[in-house]
Amino acid sequence: MPIPFLAQRQRCLRALVALATGDQWSWAERHWHARQIDRYFDDLATFERRMAKPNRRCTRRLRHSLLTGYSGALCAFLQEAGSRGIKRIKPQSPEQLEKFLRSACPARPLFEHAVIKTQTKANGEKRVTLSLGRKVRTAQRLVSDVLEASGVANPFDYSRAGKGREAAIAEIVRLVEEEGIRDFVIFDLANYFTSVDAKHLKGVPLPKKVMRHAVMFNRHAILLHSGCTATEAEAARHGLPQGARVSGLLASTLLGRELRQLDGAMGIVTYVDDGVIGACDPAGAKSLAEAIKLRFGNHHGGPLGFKKLDVHSIEQGIPFLGYWLRLDLLSELPKVTVRPSHEAREKFRRELMRKLALTSPKPDWDTAIEVAHAYGKRWRAAFSHWQPDEAEIHEFEGKVEIFVGDFLSGFPGKHGLKPPVLACVG
Repeated sequence: MPIPFLAQRQRCLRALVALATGDQWSWAERHWHARQIDRYFDDLATFERRMAKPNRRCTRRLRHSLLTGYSGALCAFLQEAGSRGIKRIKPQSPEQLEKFLRSACPARPLFEHAVIKTQTKANGEKRVTLSLGRKVRTAQRLVSDVLEASGVANPFDYSRAGKGREAAIAEIVRLVEEEGIRDFVIFDLANYFTSVDAKHLKGVPLPKKVMRHAVMFNRHAILLHSGCTATEAEAARHGLPQGARVSGLLASTLLGRELRQLDGAMGIVTYVDDGVIGACDPAGAKSLAEAIKLRFGNHHGGPLGFKKLDVHSIEQGIPFLGYWLRLDLLSELPKVTVRPSHEAREKFRRELMRKLALTSPKPDWDTAIEVAHAYGKRWRAAFSHWQPDEAEIHEFEGKVEIFVGDFLSGFPGKHGLKPPVLACVG
């Protein structure tokens, strides 16, 4: 059994122990459920090995067993419950558990509503997401396990487990400092999740019933909403549902499938629908940008547009995932300076104003400064690649005090903390 599956199995066993506390479970029932966990991860490992072979024999029946069997639903439920905290797992009787798992099969209608929520992104735009119920979350967890075992994961994606934003930034820094790449294509797909349709996902190794009931369930599910417009509510029914576990995996898979076909890419880093592609020179970067635009515009499932598709030189600086990266031209060795981007600093200002507005009663100067500096300290800690010196910290804290003054005076300003401009040699 592969190492990742062993870790998942241990988490499931711990969740089972928390679930089966009390006198409702007999020793035989606990032992039987533990054997179901072992059976599921053994089958999942077998499925992964078969999918890695060219002929892929006997995979359809095993995939059907994984998606519809009791052991798969049990492990998906235990993983989902464990991810929310072992202490939050409420004991259930075996009968209650079986009744729930039978209704959480991804190949059948789930009959569960979802709640539409809106989030404000760093650039001020709104993102429509769905908050899912237990049945859909359990079905999605099971489907994602099978998809990951199928080998469809995007190798360039840093939003998956074990990677993350900081690892993506570290890879870009490595490409510049060690590989010598200086020119990049920066892209951000426009309305990516809502634009992806079933036609774009042809070739995904999932049955049609699973795609209908567990993946694109937003077409038919009851969607509850409050505080969003009718247009936003309608947008939640199109494309892949944002906020769902499988949606990110499938969106990443589609993006990776297209980027693999690019010629001349010196390094690719993606994070959901944002990406950075290295090129050998400025002309190569422009050629890559044209190739990407043409490829996504002529996609067989329908055109996919770009919110941003630019060519940048690391010497002038590139924005990515809330960071601003620039080559230090004054350094003898190649060295990239990494700081929060202007958009991230502007988001910090808006969020600080919101926190101060929610403080009750209305804070005085000392209280507001205490709240602002505490939030500023947490915000700086979120940017692990940013190592500010004393002058930068002093400048940042001065801006924070200006924001507090704006708030208390009733006139919130538009002070942005722009990324510093480094002197150019020559």
